[in-house]
Amino acid sequence: DPAAAGDTVVVVAPAHRAPIKAIALFLQKITEAAGAKREVILLLVGPRTGASDSFAPVPDLEFQHWRNLQAIHRLPISLERLPPS
Repeated sequence: DPAAAGDTVVVVAPAHRAPIKAIALFLQKITEAAGAKREVILLLVGPRTGASDSFAPVPDLEFQHWRNLQAIHRLPISLERLPPS
């Protein structure tokens, strides 16, 4: 059973996107499909810096908007940002 493996599911999203209800519903479906033994992490990224593969830091205000979405919808996910602050 793949859901019993305990693997982590990571969803990557640009932090500048508005954290709307449709995204919360999508994340709820992911956590349901992942099962109780899998951790789901929403990894927020800032804009790309130049032509490189690196990302600008996620501003605290944008990160707080996503934390609010997580709290309002009671999403059982971990919220992280890349690069870490």
